[in-house]
Formats: sequence, structure tokens, C-alpha cells
Amino acid sequence: ALGAQTLGRSNRGDVGERPALRVVDAAQQRRALDLLNRYLFAPGALRIPDRYYGKLTVDNAVFPATPGDFPVGDWLANLQRSALRRIFSPLTLTRIANNEFKVGGDPKRALHLTALFGSVRERVWDETRTGRDVDTLRRQLQRQHVDLLTDLALRGGGPEDARMLAWADLEALRVRIAAARKAPKLSRTTQMHYADIAGRIRRTLDARSSVGGGGSAASLMQMLMGGKEAPEGASDR
Repeated sequence: ALGAQTLGRSNRGDVGERPALRVVDAAQQRRALDLLNRYLFAPGALRIPDRYYGKLTVDNAVFPATPGDFPVGDWLANLQRSALRRIFSPLTLTRIANNEFKVGGDPKRALHLTALFGSVRERVWDETRTGRDVDTLRRQLQRQHVDLLTDLALRGGGPEDARMLAWADLEALRVRIAAARKAPKLSRTTQMHYADIAGRIRRTLDARSSVGGGGSAASLMQMLMGGKEAPEGASDR
């Protein structure tokens, strides 16, 4: 329902005539966003009881060539990744921005991009607030979030307000991660994770001056990869 509109079938002059297009109620969109944040992106989301893992396998008598161990971690990470990509896709972001314009910026009548970016950021990066360690699944989620913000900030593809908010989120995360790294008793894995993310964000923010100077997307991606040749497909859009 994020950025959605309803299509009416009324004809002109009908009793109770309704507009052909109406922005989905803001409260309904916020409920949809809250469900995604709570059950996909929050700490503890997608938690499966340990006793279930031993049951996730295949019948080797039916599928003898299939590995018996089901990659549940990868499957859950892909689920989160797909949801993030859908939320931050140019189509979804453009629809939300257009709906905001159509209702005159009234937050009671449409979901705003600022609310979208802010709520997802807070749930994905909850550990920077609590000082807790970041587990395997959430490390993958946080990397994907930063990668999406980086791509949006450098390449655009959606509304300019979304690009602005991506830059703002990266700067906010730079500050939060720097503070989170000082938390006592963090595991070595979490410390290395924060160091890796901090390096990615720093390279992106350093590249911002090149964006303003007219650097191509391919050259910027090469800069972010430490001078290595950008992979195929990372050319200008």
C-alpha cells in the first residue's frame, strides 16, 4: 500500500460519484510500513525457534541429488533484501513523492518520504541505539540498506527529495556508527562489521564532491571499490 492509489469506476453524474484516482489513506500506508518494520526489519523479526532448523530438510528418497541442509539464513536474508529493494525502488519513491504533492504536503493525508526513510533507518539500525551486538542476519540487512542508500545517492533514479534523504541518512549513520563503536563489550565481529560499514559510508560521502563535479556513475563506483574496475553493468544510467 506504500504510495498506492485507488481506482474508482464512477461515471460522471453517478450517485455518490467518486474521483477516478484517490491516494490511499495515510493511516493505512503508515500501518503497512509499520508492519514491514516490525516483522521484517526490527531486531527479533523472522526469529525461528532453534528446534525447527533440524526439521528443514528434503526427502532424499524423492530428491536424492538435493543437499539436505536448507539454507534458511540465506532465504530469510533474501526476503529482507527483496522488501528493502521494493520500498526504495524508484517507482515506489516516485509514487510517494507524487502523492505527497497531490495532497499539498499534508502528512495526515499521505505518507511522506521523510517518514519512510526515518522509520526504516531506525528499525534497521536499532543496535546503534541499544549497544547490542549485531547478529548474522541483521548484518546482511544493514549492509543491504547502506548499499541501497549509496546507489540512490550516487545514481538517483527516483525523486530528488529521495536522493537528498539518502545523503542525509548516510551522514546520520556515519555519526551513529561512530558512537556505537564505543559501546562496551561489543563482540569482535560486530566491531569489524561497524568498521566495514563506516568505511563504505566514508567512501560514499567522499565521492559526493565528484558527483557535483560531473563524475560518471562508472567512475564513482570504481572509486568506491578502491580503484578497481567497476563490474559489468555499473555504467551510467
